[in-house]
Amino acid sequence: MMPDIRILVMRDEGADPALPLPDYQTAGAAGADLRADLAGRDLTLEPGDVKLVPTGLRVEIPMDSRCRCGHVRASRSNMA
Repeated sequence: MMPDIRILVMRDEGADPALPLPDYQTAGAAGADLRADLAGRDLTLEPGDVKLVPTGLRVEIPMDSRCRCGHVRASRSNMA
């Protein structure tokens, strides 16, 4: 059995408090979903683009641990 790992998530000063903190959307999910804190701005990612996307969060993880951000998925409303 793996030991419990404590991950501290804090909002940056000025971050949108209405954005949900990272959470698991489905039972058995491998990772938590992050939301972009765009402050009403649009952000477009073209195939192959690499961009920094603000989350308004700071994450503290234990030594000898790692945090990985995977792929970006567009919401269904953006795919029309």
